[in-house]
Amino acid sequence: MVSVVAKANTVGLRLEVFEQFPSGKGAMKQWNSIVGDHPFLCYEWMSSWWASYGGGKKDLRLLVAKQSNHSADAEDWVSLLPLYVETELARGKVLRFLSNGRACGDHMAPAIKPGFEQASFSLFSNWLVQAANQQRCFDLIEWDGVDSANPHVGRLLEALASREMQITTTDIEGSWTAMLDKDWPSFEKRLKKCFRRKTRKASQNRELPNVDVQIVTSASQIEKSWPIFVHLHQARRHSLGQKGCFHDSDFEQFLFLAIHKLAALGKVAMAIATHDDTPFGCNLVLIHGDQGYLYQTGQDPQFNHLEPGHLLVSAIIQHAISIGLKHLAFLRGDEPYKARWNTERQRMVRHRVIPRRWSAIQCDRVWQAGRTVKSLIRSMMKNESNEKRLQA
Repeated sequence: MVSVVAKANTVGLRLEVFEQFPSGKGAMKQWNSIVGDHPFLCYEWMSSWWASYGGGKKDLRLLVAKQSNHSADAEDWVSLLPLYVETELARGKVLRFLSNGRACGDHMAPAIKPGFEQASFSLFSNWLVQAANQQRCFDLIEWDGVDSANPHVGRLLEALASREMQITTTDIEGSWTAMLDKDWPSFEKRLKKCFRRKTRKASQNRELPNVDVQIVTSASQIEKSWPIFVHLHQARRHSLGQKGCFHDSDFEQFLFLAIHKLAALGKVAMAIATHDDTPFGCNLVLIHGDQGYLYQTGQDPQFNHLEPGHLLVSAIIQHAISIGLKHLAFLRGDEPYKARWNTERQRMVRHRVIPRRWSAIQCDRVWQAGRTVKSLIRSMMKNESNEKRLQA
């Protein structure tokens, strides 16, 4: 662990850098008191991800700013920046947010209690500069799944840019969110007329005598339904010619751990559609505060005639409204169906930061050159394939 002391606006903080994941109810309580209702920054999510993916070529760098609590003779956590360093053959040491990657953690950012922003930014940016230049802790910062307008990330990037670090920002797939209404008819009325026919057809399918849709929320129900969810998710991916994320055993372990912990807190819902007691569709939703997050879906292609996508999303929205949620996030991905649910698109980006260090700059140049060569080879192979088809 590394400790740094900083004072700003009379707020005295100490930075502690954890290289082992903090455990225990005390750490969990402190952590969650900072992140609030952010599902992809909460302790349950992050600790499950590190338990499944940490170690090996990954080194934890969890930055926590603390303030002395003299009345309790202890320290309170006031901000955190959850990071890790991964060593890659082509790019060297890459500094990322925890849960970036296959888990697709969205809306990643530092978490800071109000009133501690300036002191926290000072601590975090100073550590990042020292870690890059003096300690050579990393060769590249790559922060994925960030809201383009996030002020916390923006201020950190400004501080790094002032130290002459090279910053590149690239748009990635957007994140989509629907604002809910007081009841389902009001929400459905705001949908485009041509799409309302789909939602009404979904309601009719749901009323068929051999079709049933259940919303399960208890930890025991979700654990019992887990194999069904995994099977249906993979069935959908396989029908598209993809392996599916559960092909990765580490991912399945991570998500099961995270969902089990969150379900015990009442923060998970799963919609399951059956036909003659045979499951054919399933949606997994995270619930934090007044917002639901549609994280993953699955369906059996043999039942596409029942339009399970429309059926299940309609059921999830109706459930969300019934428990008082105000928003349903469809998360990252620009699939056309998301725009049909009266959603707004939020721009998401990937930030890449190159330290002002010769070895880091050269490493990035070599990697960029390799990408260019690969792109040229793919283009040549595509052109060759097209020519063969024309000749045939």
